[in-house]
Order: sequence, then structure tokens, then C-alpha cells
Amino acid sequence: MSTCAARRTYGEEDGQAGYNTAAVKCPYTEKERAEAWELCATTVKNHSDEMLKRWEDEINMLLTFAGLFSAALTAFNVQSYLLLQPDSGDATVQALAHISAQLSSFSVNQAFINSSAPVFTFANDSAFSAPLYAIWINALWFPALICALSASSIAVTVKQWLYQYKQGLSGTSRELSRLRQYRYENLLGWRVPEIIAMLPILLQIALSLFLGGLLILLWSLHPLVAVIASVLVGMLGVFHFVTTILPTFRPDCSYQSPQALGIFLVLEPLRRALIRASKTASPYFATSFLAHVDHSLNCVRHKLSTLLPKRGTHRSSWHAREKAAADSHRAQLDRGLVMTAYDVTLIDTVLHTSLGPCMWDMQPGCIRKCYDDVFGKRLQRLPWPNKEDWSPAAPLVLNFSLLAARDEHKVAHPEVLHETVLDMPTPEVQADSEVGGLFLQTMARLVLHRDGALSIRAFDKLVWYVYMTGIKDGAALRPDVIHDAIAAFPRTVKTFRNIIDHENSHLNIPYLSVAECILRYLTHHTAISPEDALAGEKNIQDMVAAVLVFVRFPGWTGKRTRLQYVLWELHDSGIILLMVKLREDAQGHDLVTPKLVGALRRLLTLVEEELLSDSWLGEFWRDKFDVVDGALVRLEALFDKDAAEVMDSVGDSDDSDGVSVHTVQELKPHWQYPTVPSLPNISVAAPDSVIAQLTPSRD
Repeated sequence: MSTCAARRTYGEEDGQAGYNTAAVKCPYTEKERAEAWELCATTVKNHSDEMLKRWEDEINMLLTFAGLFSAALTAFNVQSYLLLQPDSGDATVQALAHISAQLSSFSVNQAFINSSAPVFTFANDSAFSAPLYAIWINALWFPALICALSASSIAVTVKQWLYQYKQGLSGTSRELSRLRQYRYENLLGWRVPEIIAMLPILLQIALSLFLGGLLILLWSLHPLVAVIASVLVGMLGVFHFVTTILPTFRPDCSYQSPQALGIFLVLEPLRRALIRASKTASPYFATSFLAHVDHSLNCVRHKLSTLLPKRGTHRSSWHAREKAAADSHRAQLDRGLVMTAYDVTLIDTVLHTSLGPCMWDMQPGCIRKCYDDVFGKRLQRLPWPNKEDWSPAAPLVLNFSLLAARDEHKVAHPEVLHETVLDMPTPEVQADSEVGGLFLQTMARLVLHRDGALSIRAFDKLVWYVYMTGIKDGAALRPDVIHDAIAAFPRTVKTFRNIIDHENSHLNIPYLSVAECILRYLTHHTAISPEDALAGEKNIQDMVAAVLVFVRFPGWTGKRTRLQYVLWELHDSGIILLMVKLREDAQGHDLVTPKLVGALRRLLTLVEEELLSDSWLGEFWRDKFDVVDGALVRLEALFDKDAAEVMDSVGDSDDSDGVSVHTVQELKPHWQYPTVPSLPNISVAAPDSVIAQLTPSRD
């Protein structure tokens, strides 16, 4: 049994071919999915390697600057801290001056030598008070030195973290990709990028403090020198201030630095806070605020509990511990790996070249999160009629809808995905392309969803897509795609009512035209295996059954507008001529049944009696009717020929071996004696409004 035939199940209620939700087949081969995972792993690896190299180069540069700056600043601090204590050199000068004063005040007598100068005493150190400028200089320079040394110390520590991050990540295998994604998410979760971004900010703060102290020193020494230095420092300050503020207000500004990002992150919540503060306060906001505080406290408590080691989780090494942790979060890490590959590139083609195939290996919960991450807000911004904006996103949206149909009981709100697919523009690509195949499969799944208006819209889009794009002679559709498209066509009258808007007076869906297109593809398709041949024969039988349902639909009776549509379809599709060719073919000879031919004859008789009986309408539709009737006569003649050959073979055989009278009777066409109920001729005038309904529009 072929794969397609094995996947088909028949509903007990109405006989329509249906699907089990687990029977949705992945549209990608195992090799394509492996290549998609390899692409994601390579993308994330390249991004990780470039990120680490950029950080290491930046840290090396900052260490060089911090070393030179600390050396220069230390030389200034060695001299500046002396201003905060009494100068011993001043006391020595005072003592020498006092000695000189004593010597000059000596009076020499015969009995003694006397000095009138007082006794010298050293000044009390407790009475010393450092000058204000000295206090300010040291208050600025020592914190500057501390900031510079802190930046150096943190930079060395970060380099150790990055060295540990790179260990054991040489490769792009699935297991190593999960481990790399695990480390990457932890790197972001523990704010390592923010810590690295803090290093140049610390050095900028140190430089600002040093320049401030330098200006104070110069103003205490000489005004002219201080003015020149102040102008230069002011120019530098204005430059840094402007280049830091501009990126917050201009998204096209290239002056993007860690300090500029910090200003943006500070001002953005402030702007939102001002907007919220402008609203009138109410108890609801108070309750929400208290709930938010309580939730924040719970989060802090949970974070603190995770820092404590759990009993029984000790590992022999960090690598073994994180390997176990990565294995326990495979699904989330796979999703993170795929989303990181898109986030670091922001290229729309990555959506269907990597994310599309990889989603078929994910768990249902992760699939829904991927949809929210990629299209949560994106779909609201895309204009629906614009096919160019939708073309990159179309494959992924179709994959999401197929997966939602497969795991409908596990995916939250699958109707959101289905409505998104039905509202998106129809792709303008061939059915044998990747997007075309996904579109056919998705629409077929929605048709079989049996959800009233949803099925009607999906079948309408499926039929019109095939009608507008067609199926080229050299096209090679995947077996599951053509199988799904055929399964969407009704097999019973009840199903036909559910997916065809037959009550619409302007019905113009190209049902038979698309059926003829699919049948023509099936008859020209070359089977590559016996299973493929059996599946192709079964598909032809199903399409012939779908045509029979259309022909035998009782809703055509008594409604001339419907009969106009039916006659137009029979004429425009050329379905009867295709049946003639199929009957003439040796392999497809038995696929056209007498039941179908009899139903076609009864339908044409109904058209002739109800539609052509009116003189005005009959004149318009007579040419089309004659063409259809001529094709049907050819088909009937083939059945007459086959029946005559069987009768001759029966007459020539003495013992009638292998051929019974019942077999001959079955081969006789059922259309030879049509039993059409007699209907009264109804003469209908032709108002102006009828003219617009004679030819169904297909634009």
C-alpha cells in the first residue's frame, strides 16, 4: 500500500476522506531539516564568536587605556594628597627664620650674651586646616583612580568568564549547539553584556573626575592657564554630551555607545512613567501597583532560592553540571537557538530557510512561543494587500498553521493562526514550489477542519489558487501535496454542501476547471515506483468521484442561475474531453465509470429542459451546450463500442468462458435511457439585471 493511501481514512458519518490530526506529514525531508539546524547552529556560532572577539578586543583596549591613565593619575595623586596634611618643610623654614631672628637680636655684654627674641615653638598639627581647593582636588582624583582600577579589575575578571565560555564549543553538532545556546542564554541572563558595557563608562567617569580636579588645581594657581584649560575641557564635555544624547532622539544616529544606550534606557521608562502619571488615578491602578510589587517580591525570592545549591545536584565539574542542565531544557534551547539565529541576523529569508523546517522538530508549546516571538506584533504592522511585504513571512505562517492543525489540542488559540492564513494574500508562485506546496497543504487542512465558514473560505482560496497559477506539464508536486489537495475535494453531497457556497446566486468557483487541471496532471505524471502508481490511480479515482459529486448535486435542480454556472463550468473546464482521453487510454480505461457518464447525461438533460427551454436564454447558451453535448456523445460512443466488443466476444465464444451476461449488462451505459422528471417550461423575461449574471465573472 502506498504512503498516501495508507494515510487516508474515511469518515463514518458521510464517507468523506478525512485526516487524523497525527497524519499531517512534514513538508521537509530529514536532510532539509538537518541542513536547517546546521544553518541555525552556524549562524549562532558565528555570532557568538564575533561577539566574543569584539568583547576581547574592547577589553584589551580598555585595559591599555586604564593602565596608562592610572599611571598618570597616580603621579598627580602622589602630590595632591600632601596638600591635606601639614608640610614639614614649612616648619623647618620657620625654625631657621626664628634662629636668624634670634641671632640678629643678640646683645653682647661683658658678663653675658642676651637675645630679645622669644623662644621658638613648633605649631600644633591639630590646628592645621587643609585649603578648600586641596580637599576638592583629592575628592575628585582619588575616586577617579578607584574607578580606573575598578575597570581594570572587572575587565580581567570578565576575560576569565569569556575564556570559560569558549571551552568545549568547537563544532556545530546538535549537542554542542544546545550547549552553546545554554551558555549564550546564561551569558545574557546574568547580565554579562551589561557588565562589559559598564567598563568604558567607569573610565569615562574617571576621566571626568580627573579633569574636574585638574581645573580646580589650575584655577588655584593661575587664571590664564585655568581659562585655556577650561575651554578645552568644556569642548570635550560638549562633544561627549551631544554624542551621548543624540542617539536617544535620532534612530539614524551612528553615535551609539554603551553610555548612550544607558541614557536611552533611562529616558524611555521615564517617558512611559510620565504618560501613566498623566492618567487619572483610580483604585484599579493602586491594586495593579500592589499586585506588581507582590509579583516582584516573589520573583526576587525565587531568584534567591535558585542561587542556593540543591541537594543531590553536585557534579564533578562545571561542564558536567551545565551539560545536565542543558539536556533537561532541550526543547527551550532548540527554540532559543532558532530564534537567536533570526535575532542576530534580522533577515526574513531565515524565517523559512531555518525556522520553518526546524519547527517540525519542536514541541507544540515551543511552536506557539516562536509564533508569538516572530509575529506577535509583526502581523499587525503588515498591510494585508501588499504581497511584497508578505512574501518573506508567508512560508513560516503556512508552517505555523500546518503545525497548529497537527497539534491543535496542544496549541493555544489555533484559530488565530487559521484566520491569519486565510487573510494573507494568495502567493503568486507555482504549486510545485515550496511556498505553493505549503499553501495547498494548509488550505486542504483547513477545508478538512469542518468549521463551516472556515472550510468554505479555505476551499475557495485553494481552488482559485490552482486555477490562477495552474500546474505546469513538467511540474513535480510532492506526493503528500497532491494527496492533500485531492482530499480537500468533497466525496459526498453532504460534504459538498459544507464547503461550497451553493446558495450564492453569483457562484463562480472554478470547481470543474481545477478538477480537470489536477486530473490532467495525474494522467501525465510518471510513476517512479509501484507504490507511486497505486497512489496515482487512487488519486484519479478520488478526483473522478469529486466530479461525480458535482454532477449529481441535487441543488442544481430548479435554479437557472445555478444551471448557468454548471453549463459554464462544463464548457470552460473541458472535463468531458479529458474523460474521453482517459477512457481511450488503456491504463485509465476503467477509471471512467458508466455511473459518471449517466449522471452527465441526466445533468445535460436538466440543463436543456430548464435553461435552454427559454427562448432568450437558450439562444445565448445554445453554443456552449452543443459543445458539451458533442463531447459527451463521444464519451458515450466509447461505451457503446466497448459494450459491442463484449457482445461480440460473447457471441464468438461457445461456452462463454470468463464473460457473463451480468458483465455485459454492467458495461452498457446507464445513460441510454435517462429518467429525467418532466418539468414545466417556464418562460422568463430577460430584465437588464439578468445580463450581468449570464457569464460568471472570474476576475
